[in-house]
Amino acid sequence: MIGELSLDGSLQFCKGVLPRVLQAKNEGFKGIIVPQKNYHEARLVENIEVIPAANIKDVIHFFNQNKTPEAPPFKSNEIKSNLNLDYKDVQGQYQVKRAFEISAAGGHNIMLIGPPGAGKSMMAKRMTSILPPLNNNEALETTSLYSVSQKVNFYGELIRQRPFRKPHHTISEVEPVFIPNTPTLQ
Repeated sequence: MIGELSLDGSLQFCKGVLPRVLQAKNEGFKGIIVPQKNYHEARLVENIEVIPAANIKDVIHFFNQNKTPEAPPFKSNEIKSNLNLDYKDVQGQYQVKRAFEISAAGGHNIMLIGPPGAGKSMMAKRMTSILPPLNNNEALETTSLYSVSQKVNFYGELIRQRPFRKPHHTISEVEPVFIPNTPTLQ
């Protein structure tokens, strides 16, 4: 069972349900009880019965009378993506584009160094448009991470596009440069 029990007896939405259901399946559980609001997320895992419960009464009726609560209706929510940023829109930058293509084809990392305005971020944002879609295992893993962090409300749909994370420019520390035999200001 997964969920947060409210003082009024209702089961509240909780984050990180998808990785918990995956773990339950891996450990051999046949079914799992989740809050109704997490039902569609939990249904992404195949070969495990998911029982939605709106409140503690639903859980008690399930155990005492083997009465399965009704599943909530499915409502699709489109996930925002970077699909409007396409790699083919980049003009020039032939050497950089070739490096990106090699990196994407081989699954390699790429490090971008250059002055502001050179196009590093523009190219990096468009990299996802040339990467292959996520396979089922990768999609489950990516969606699980988003489930735990609550970065997106996906309502029971796997995230199929590879994510793009833009690190802040202050992510690495600037090391002070010490030049010996230089005068210091006083």
